Amino acid sequence: MEILNIANGDISIIKEKYIHAETVPKIGNMVGWLIDAIKKDYKQPISKIKVDNFNNYKQRTYDFDDLEKKLLGWDI
Repeated sequence: MEILNIANGDISIIKEKYIHAETVPKIGNMVGWLIDAIKKDYKQPISKIKVDNFNNYKQRTYDFDDLEKKLLGWDI
């Protein structure tokens, strides 16, 4: 009931903070953390994931039957 009172009856704020709590390691007291998160308006950290374009290219297409014939010397 205390969490609902702190959030002024807004369930969406509670859901937002609860989702954030799932990403935080080692929360000893979930109720206390949620109350503090609502009071201090905790935000999700902005991720700094580097996007790597090394594997971002169009794959080649192969005719495997033709390659097999060339490998075995059957194309003569």
